[in-house]
Amino acid sequence: MKLSFKILGAAAVLAAVACTLPSCSSELSLEEDSFDTTVNFGGEAFSIPVGSTDEIAIGDFLEISEGDVIGIDNNGNYYIGFSQTFEQKISVSDFTDKLTVAGLYHVMEPRPVALPSLEELPEIPEVFPGEEIPDVDVAGDMISVDMGLDEVFSYEFGFEEAKDYGLVSIERVDMEETYLRPEIELESDHGLPPSLKVEVKLQVPPHYVFESSPMVDSETDIVTFTGVMDEATGTVVFQPLVLEAIDFVPGEEAAQNFVFQDEFAVTSSTLFISREDIEPMAGSELMATLTVKAGSDEGTLRPLAFTGKVDIDIDPVNESIELSDIPDVLKSEDLVLDFYAPTLTAAVSTNAGIPVNLTADVVPVFTGGDGEKVSLNLAVPMSDDPASVETANYWVASVQPDDMPAGYQFIEADIRSLLRRIPDQVRVDVLAGTDPAENAYVVCNADYTVTGEFAFNVPFAFGSDLHLAVRDTLYDMPEILTTVVKSASVKIGGTVSSTLPVNVELSAYFLDESLNVLDVPVVSQEISGTGTPGTSAETPLNLEIPRTELKKDIHALVFEFVLKSGDVPGISLSESSSIQADIVLNIPGGVTVDINDLNF
Repeated sequence: MKLSFKILGAAAVLAAVACTLPSCSSELSLEEDSFDTTVNFGGEAFSIPVGSTDEIAIGDFLEISEGDVIGIDNNGNYYIGFSQTFEQKISVSDFTDKLTVAGLYHVMEPRPVALPSLEELPEIPEVFPGEEIPDVDVAGDMISVDMGLDEVFSYEFGFEEAKDYGLVSIERVDMEETYLRPEIELESDHGLPPSLKVEVKLQVPPHYVFESSPMVDSETDIVTFTGVMDEATGTVVFQPLVLEAIDFVPGEEAAQNFVFQDEFAVTSSTLFISREDIEPMAGSELMATLTVKAGSDEGTLRPLAFTGKVDIDIDPVNESIELSDIPDVLKSEDLVLDFYAPTLTAAVSTNAGIPVNLTADVVPVFTGGDGEKVSLNLAVPMSDDPASVETANYWVASVQPDDMPAGYQFIEADIRSLLRRIPDQVRVDVLAGTDPAENAYVVCNADYTVTGEFAFNVPFAFGSDLHLAVRDTLYDMPEILTTVVKSASVKIGGTVSSTLPVNVELSAYFLDESLNVLDVPVVSQEISGTGTPGTSAETPLNLEIPRTELKKDIHALVFEFVLKSGDVPGISLSESSSIQADIVLNIPGGVTVDINDLNF
């Protein structure tokens, strides 16, 4: 407000001509020490029309304007909006190293394989059962010889080191570029004919998971490998079988200790050779050395991913939102905003298949320290594919709204208490950690992250505890005002027109030249709000400043406006809301001035 009291300076001039006015009531006494130096003018009432204040819109009233933090919605209502994001990595690189273990590599002792002599071979097309020629079958042109390489052996491996890096339990390890295959070395003085083939049947542990293949008999857990001669290298080559995964049984001692011992068995080994090719070799011996391998080309089990429970540390996150664009008047310590319906939306996203517990502390920060925080426990979604991001959305408020958007989970929290005052900044402290009680699916070489955004929307709609004080100080008051207050009560009258939907408490008091409050009673009056945005209400202004003996001169007049919601909390303040006052100073009984007090 910019009120003009300069007209009061005219009182000094009026005093000089008071004797010519019919209303003058001073009497002159010619007796010694009885000369009355006081002059009264105005009679029963003296009024000074001051004029009208500017029409003050709510944006001017609160010193706010649209910017980075303060916005105006589609309905013209003000709101405060700000957000903060965070991102943190979930490191799983240690698991790649600690789950990469030496693969199966079992070499059998070299064994001789006797080939039948020509005399023992029947004429075609007769077919003899194998028992007539020990370990030899004849089927047409092909002769098969039992190589006698049957053997049971064990494969032991462990993930003990992974336990030290957060592996709590394991149920399955998915492999990449990992194969099961036999290799055989055959030595013969006569060379190896091109028709030679070798068949090896290998019984595997039932919890080994292989690619779908006719080589695998899932009912018997027998894998049949057939190797053929590679003429370029002169060796027998077997087609490898992809090992997709190894399953484990949770709770078993091996799974608890992360040390596993699996049993394999060669149940059959057969050499095939044509009748034509066997003639130069008939009656001789081959030396056969069989090797069984499971692993990558480097000889290791190469983990792609695993299913199990993990306990991984995630570094804490501390992010702050600077609210620098909000006027200082809205950050005053004696200000109680009591926002009626503030909301906080939280979005938490991840590409990890790891259960993560996340706690976010939202802390208002003031110049004097931290305010009361609000703690939120947020469940982080899980993703089966590191290339796919899953998001969980949360709506945080004191009361769940009827029109809460779809796809949000509601969390009840006292956001109103968090923003009773507007802080200098809002700090978000995020503590996250994996849940060791729930299964995770971890892709070993993935770059996992947890990201989030906390967004505040604070409509300028206030509760019943609103106390928003705005002061307008008028400096350089005329000296005559001090004299007037000493001699008479002063009434501030007029009309206040308001389209503010909330009530306004209007108070007035004086300051001396040092801007200290003078010992004059503070006068106040409540100006009624409209209760409904877009309507107008008029209130007669009636403030009375009592006659007061002042020790110091009046230098400034302060008008304080306090916005209050009154009986209708929750009404929004829009940019079209305003207040305007027509002001008149009334001095009942006129003004009595002591000429001795005037500084001529």
